[in-house]
Order: sequence, then structure tokens, then C-alpha cells
Amino acid sequence: MIDDFHYIHQKTTKEKMIEELSKFEKSILFVDGIFGIDFLNAPLISSYSQFKIRELSSNQRFELIKKMA
Repeated sequence: MIDDFHYIHQKTTKEKMIEELSKFEKSILFVDGIFGIDFLNAPLISSYSQFKIRELSSNQRFELIKKMA
């Protein structure tokens, strides 16, 4: 689970990380709305299910991560 994945600025670095994450059975990336524009038709990201969730505070994100761990 990676929060704020969109803060990685280099597209090639994002692509490499997504490729590495594809080795895991499951992975979760939290991104902003702009991320989808950058990777709209990217083959690596097309295998991911995409969901919109309401914005969470840092405490709410922490609680969510604790529940999922």
C-alpha cells in the first residue's frame, strides 16, 4: 500500500515502481485525480481496478492502513 504515489515526479520512476508492484498479488496506490490523466492508457496501470474514495485526513488514512494490515 503506497499513499501519495502521485508525489513521485518522474514518470519513468512511477512506471518502474508500478512494474515492481505487479509482482505482488495485491497492491494499493493512493493517488490524486491528476494521476489518471498521466497514465490514462498505460498498459501497466490498466490491470488495476480504480476506485474513487472521499478525501481522508492523515489520521483517517492511518486508521485505514491499520485495518488493512
